[in-house]
Amino acid sequence: MAEAKLLPANALEKNAPKVVPPLAGFWFRLGALALDIILIRLALQATFPALRPMYLSMGASAIVVGPLVALVYLLLAEGPVGKGMTLGKAIVGIRTTDFAGRQPSLGAAAIRTSLLLVLALPLLGGEMAARMAAQGDAVGLFVAGTLVKGLATAFIIANVFLVVLHPLKQTVHDLLARTLVVREAGAHNLADFLEQVEGQVAPLHRRAVRVAAIAFLALGAINMFGDYRQISSAEGKRYLGFTRSFGREFRYGPFRPDYRGAMFGWVESRVASDGITSGTWALRMAALAKSGDRPTSQSHTVVFEMRSSSAVARDDLGTSEALAALGARALAWTEQQIKADGYPLDRQARSRSETIFQPRHLALLFVENVDLLFYRQTRVVHAEILPLGIARSFYAEEEAAIRKAAEAAISLTTNTATVPAGADRPSSGGTAGAR
Repeated sequence: MAEAKLLPANALEKNAPKVVPPLAGFWFRLGALALDIILIRLALQATFPALRPMYLSMGASAIVVGPLVALVYLLLAEGPVGKGMTLGKAIVGIRTTDFAGRQPSLGAAAIRTSLLLVLALPLLGGEMAARMAAQGDAVGLFVAGTLVKGLATAFIIANVFLVVLHPLKQTVHDLLARTLVVREAGAHNLADFLEQVEGQVAPLHRRAVRVAAIAFLALGAINMFGDYRQISSAEGKRYLGFTRSFGREFRYGPFRPDYRGAMFGWVESRVASDGITSGTWALRMAALAKSGDRPTSQSHTVVFEMRSSSAVARDDLGTSEALAALGARALAWTEQQIKADGYPLDRQARSRSETIFQPRHLALLFVENVDLLFYRQTRVVHAEILPLGIARSFYAEEEAAIRKAAEAAISLTTNTATVPAGADRPSSGGTAGAR
């Protein structure tokens, strides 16, 4: 007779159905949020072509469209329509409830939605900071960069600490709205779970809130100090002074001036994407320009981007005489800045690179732009390419200096590596003298 095999003592425990936790943790919530942001952006992109004239007529205020769409969507989904479940939450399998497992009230949904929009503030603050920097406004730059972008970022990171450490996986908007985010598969266990942990929640709640508050204050202080130090530095003051004078010098009708350095290929693709081909550009070369002076895709170019925050009519561009005068001023100013080692091509910045940015042409791009939080588009409406009068030999001295510095660094590294152990190394003064 075969000997009967006994089941191990924990066999029943192993085969017992596992209890699904009722609360949704950090990764469930992050995944649902990411999906919702993607869906909102896709909706804005799909409707953008049809609504573009409306956005352009709104001008700079079009930036509120993204948050407004998100606000309405989240309010309806968290409240009466979705009953606590956005599309992202439905895909992930989680939903928002009160402590009794019911759908949130409209007031609770409004509290949660308004605080969720803090997620948009770092992007909004970054956009505002860029505009303030372009205007040379130090106070506005500090407010936008620190109080909007910096503190909002600190608040978001503090919320991560809170949801990870909190016994009920709550964030600030959950605490204020008195809501929970639960997993659909484990929602039926919510009442039993809350009853089991009733006496343990309070001390763990205090610890989580304390850690999140410390994280918020520390990160906020770090962001504030870093921004203040950067803005108040000599380089920061120099840059803001430059942008103020640049903005005054090249203010042109409804357009706000900006500039950058780029390869000419970037300029070509930028204007071609809006149906403007190189054959239709107002390409004006010097009177005795040779064919070789025509820009190539690898040519370095200084780009003056004249931005309008509203729709651009043909009359906004001005007469051909006005455009010619603006181009002449831009050329003269750029050549002066380059020769004086100023922005946008100062000697100190060039010396930090192995290659020297050697602009041969200047591009005037007139664009209309729509800044939406979740979708951004600009359109080139006019482009001119002008030759800079910088001699080809102008950078020879800098090229030689950079090449000499690179050779000296390699030589120093080689000599240091080959000095025998215990031998006297050359002093820094001797090295400098040798160079």
